Amino acid sequence: MDDGLFCRLREILSQKLNIPAEEITPTASFGEMDLDSLAVVEFSLALETEFGVKVSDSELLADPTMPGVAELLQRRGATV
Repeated sequence: MDDGLFCRLREILSQKLNIPAEEITPTASFGEMDLDSLAVVEFSLALETEFGVKVSDSELLADPTMPGVAELLQRRGATV
């Protein structure tokens, strides 16, 4: 995963969803970060705002990990 993209994702999760930064590692899963279904919906909306690409909560849950999110965003053409 690109370091710049990871830093942006970490920032979004930390600032918008109040996830402690130390829980957000490059390999973390949503379960490890205690993201419930409502938080995943909020995360998808924050990603759309930050990157300008639509990502549904069901797409995020297909691979609920930081690498999965990064790959999905890269496939959609999101840039850091």
